[in-house]
Amino acid sequence: MLKNTLTRTRKKWSILILALCLMFPPAAFAQALGQVQGRVIDSQTGEPVFGVTVIVQGQNKFAQTDFDGKYQIQLEPGTYTLVYQMVGFESRTRSITIQPGQAINANVTMGTPAATQAEVVVTDRALNNTEASLLALQKKATNVSDGISAEAIKKSPDSNASDVVKRVTGISVVDGRFVFVRGLGERYSTTILNGAVLTSTEPDKRVVPLDLFPASLIKNIRVIKSFVPEETAEFSGGLVRIETKEYPDELEISLGLGLNWNSNTTYRTFKHVPYGGGNDYLGLGPNSITGFGSERWNVPGIADSGSEYFPFTEGTLYNRGIINLGAAQFNNEWDPKVDKAPIGTTLSFSIGDSFDLGDGKRFGYLYATYRKKDYQYIRKQEFRYSSLNLIGGGEWNPDFNYISGILNARQSDEYTESVLWGNNLNLAYQFAPNQQIYSKTFLSTNSEKKVNDVYGLYRGADDLDYVIQTTGYVAREVFAETLGGDHAIQILSDMRPHKLGWFINYTRAVRDEPDFRTRNWEVFPNSGNPLTRTANDGRRFYSLSEDVANTIHLDYELPYQQWSGLEAKLKLGYERVTREKEFTSRTFRYNRVSGADTTAEQWPTPGDFTFNPARLFAGEYTFSEAANVVNSYEAEQNNDIIFVQTDLPIIPKLRVITGFRSENSYQKVKTYKSDDIRGRALTDSCLPKDGKYFHPSIVESGLCPADNNGVGEDDKHDILPSLNVVYELTEKQNLRFAYGETLTRPDFRELSDFAFSPYFAADIEGGNPTLTRSYIHNYDFRWEYYMTPEEYAGIGVFYKNISQPIERVGQPASGDGSLTYTYINSERAYIQGIELDLRKAIIEQLFVKANAYLIESRVEVMSYAQRTLIATGQLSIYDRLATLAPTNIERPLQGQSDLVYNIGLEYFFDSEQTISAGAFYNYYGDRLTYVGAFFNGDVYERGTGIWDLVFTYEPTEQLSVKAAWKNIFDPSFEQYQENALFGSDVPFSSYKRGMDFSISASYKF
Repeated sequence: MLKNTLTRTRKKWSILILALCLMFPPAAFAQALGQVQGRVIDSQTGEPVFGVTVIVQGQNKFAQTDFDGKYQIQLEPGTYTLVYQMVGFESRTRSITIQPGQAINANVTMGTPAATQAEVVVTDRALNNTEASLLALQKKATNVSDGISAEAIKKSPDSNASDVVKRVTGISVVDGRFVFVRGLGERYSTTILNGAVLTSTEPDKRVVPLDLFPASLIKNIRVIKSFVPEETAEFSGGLVRIETKEYPDELEISLGLGLNWNSNTTYRTFKHVPYGGGNDYLGLGPNSITGFGSERWNVPGIADSGSEYFPFTEGTLYNRGIINLGAAQFNNEWDPKVDKAPIGTTLSFSIGDSFDLGDGKRFGYLYATYRKKDYQYIRKQEFRYSSLNLIGGGEWNPDFNYISGILNARQSDEYTESVLWGNNLNLAYQFAPNQQIYSKTFLSTNSEKKVNDVYGLYRGADDLDYVIQTTGYVAREVFAETLGGDHAIQILSDMRPHKLGWFINYTRAVRDEPDFRTRNWEVFPNSGNPLTRTANDGRRFYSLSEDVANTIHLDYELPYQQWSGLEAKLKLGYERVTREKEFTSRTFRYNRVSGADTTAEQWPTPGDFTFNPARLFAGEYTFSEAANVVNSYEAEQNNDIIFVQTDLPIIPKLRVITGFRSENSYQKVKTYKSDDIRGRALTDSCLPKDGKYFHPSIVESGLCPADNNGVGEDDKHDILPSLNVVYELTEKQNLRFAYGETLTRPDFRELSDFAFSPYFAADIEGGNPTLTRSYIHNYDFRWEYYMTPEEYAGIGVFYKNISQPIERVGQPASGDGSLTYTYINSERAYIQGIELDLRKAIIEQLFVKANAYLIESRVEVMSYAQRTLIATGQLSIYDRLATLAPTNIERPLQGQSDLVYNIGLEYFFDSEQTISAGAFYNYYGDRLTYVGAFFNGDVYERGTGIWDLVFTYEPTEQLSVKAAWKNIFDPSFEQYQENALFGSDVPFSSYKRGMDFSISASYKF
């Protein structure tokens, strides 16, 4: 099913691109004529006004503004007077002079007689692709928000959305791809692309990784920080709203090329995964543009021929002869290829145009594509420790030396070869004045080939030195298709038209990991023996995750006049979101037969020889699939939404935006074992009526195993109120207050019992079927000062109260020092902070952008009484809490830094601003990474600051050249673990990623 879906999608994409290439634009207008064009903006709200009639006085010519507030009229050369008329607004006039073959802009603001007639910055169709226009949008917005425009993105050294968004006030980025807003973890933010919520490619996270979005395809990124009913309520930190570029008013063709290299990697020894697909250069997956997977990558036919209930192991459907034949079909390329890492490359291309088809009809299109090939090497050190122990009476053992209690120390050399390919196709057709439909298509694929060489020592009950090598390929894809429309509905001729908006959206996120391979060699230290492969090692892991969401959205906007004649708006809407996710995995092992010769299995014997099928048929090892293990889950979610929102001016300077959102959500996750027919048949019976805990009696009877209750379920109906108040202190200053109730739901993966460890002594990730949603009360207050169209200062404070926050907890998995991570609902969390933002020209040629936030947070993981019950063994072993014992019952929120700030300096060397240099600094303070349990200390990432430099040269409007130097001081990225006994810290992990250099050029035709 998945392969067929992907095939249809890519065929559709290919047809669209082919059709686009056949487009040839006509002349924009006749040579003898001129053109007047512009936009009409509401002076009260800053939004485009559609349906305004623009009349050329004394001529039989007029036009109406579209939903972007935009109009255009072709005229003979001469001087004219334009009259702008709209029911409920004061008429405006504008004198213009038309020159032959030229277009002039005539932008106006309109308001009601009682409204403030302040000028609003009006730019091109996008309204928000420059810093000035984005600030204008922010000033008139209904909610608290911050953002960054395409203009600022172009001047930064950033190549994808995760790099871009960290420049926004209150934002930090973890692991180079996951966004933390106001110090809240990735679960408290939601990513919206062109109005629709995206699904995630990550099997163990609900957040969308922003490194999948090339910066060159982005029109702007806005971070919405206060809740309004028309937006999704599933956030607390912020909504990350990404808008892709739209079609231009005239033909634009752009081509860009770039080179990038890394000080740790480029021209140095590099290990490549030996197997790969024919379309790796596009990041499309293993082999074919028609879909993920091929015979070279998928589980071979014989091993994949049986039912999902019967693993490929002896004693099920298969005898030893069939298993040997199937094992021999697996690809046997094991050892990495070694050469020098080449320079990375980037390529971008875009083409767009729009056509006036007459009679109020217009068609526009934009296609843009971006490809980046990169190489990265890092050396990482990691340490794991013995946990502290309690003795009789609950007293600490003072003789235990935690610092010297290293159980596991390892060093890993990680080689990653990646390809990012992003595509954006936007089409719009206006078939009558203020009647338009549109299509927005986005496809991004990212593939990573990774080799990891691990060298470690284990000092537990049995001392061991070990070497581990893993090779793998991960392909991620996000596809989003939105088809929608905007329609003006004229009820009465003396009333402003109503607006009907709708869209249907299909989003699919896929993560394919075919054939992740692990080899492990061990030896007792000082034994004089060689490192030898462990008897049951040689593992091949296959996993596939598909997350699909369908959205139907409908909203109706009714303008009305309140008691004093000020224009107000009422907005009603309905939305239904259905989401399905399926995750499957299979694990195969090569098991050495007792007494077999181990010479072929000593390190560093090539894997091609060790696992040669001839040894299999000779009986030196056997092949089998892991049986009776939790290896898959299915999930579903249905959410029916109704919202009511009004934008009501109380007096000309005071607006109130209020309403509510009703969300009726149901989600279920079913977790399965590979051969558990009984469990699949009874899986729903393992869930009680209250949907929270499984029945201990059913577990005790043996019908539902305790380690696989099968079902996680969350069913909630929430009414979520919202209040935003905007008071205009002066023409340039706003005061904002906001209150809203929002929520965040557990991700499917977090509700599943599926657990996975990539190699020996590595940490394990597992879920918790008893999780429920978190409920959040949000308060915001902000002062805004818009000094000029491009200069701004702001101070904001916020407070959040979170009930039952979902937190990640680590606990010892075994005696090897590894940890098992799972998720729990903590009791309560509080977070409060202050945000500062400044954008100011220091002198004419020097512009500074600075922002910072300071945050304090506290989580009550569980009550003291609960921990006492756990420590004394008074809870039932079937109670989920019985397995959890957090080291600290109060601590900061995960992922929250108490201080984050950005400084950006931009200097122009000439008055024409053709040559500029920018310096950017991003700093984040210490943040909690892993929560300790059973007296293991909490793990923190140490605060780090990063400097970037960028130089830009734009000698003409067509040519732009940019050189960037990122991470110029190459700091160490470190994690440390608290010593709960002595109060000191011990190292947990450390690595450096090297300095990045790039040079790129783009040209507009």
